[in-house]
This record gives sequence, C-alpha cells and structure tokens, in this order.
Amino acid sequence: INRYLEFIDDTIEELKTKKLIDKHINILDFGCGKSYLTFALYYYLKN
Repeated sequence: INRYLEFIDDTIEELKTKKLIDKHINILDFGCGKSYLTFALYYYLKN
C-alpha cells in the first residue's frame, strides 16, 4: 500500500507541475478487486 501511495503522490505532483490538474481531481474505482486501495487513497488524499 505504501508504494502505491508513493506512486500516486508522485503522479499528482507531476500533473500539478504540468498544470494538468488544479485543486479538484476525480478518482474512479472500477471494482476489479478489493477496495482497500481505494480506501487508502481516499484517506491519503483527505488527510
């Protein structure tokens, strides 16, 4: 989970640098497995 969140953080920072995202992003869960990654991402982005 930690590596997943590091990847997300790096991606968000890169997108911000390229001005492709501002303050609002949408996250989509396709329901292809367990939801713990979605919950971890939600918690990470909210805190």
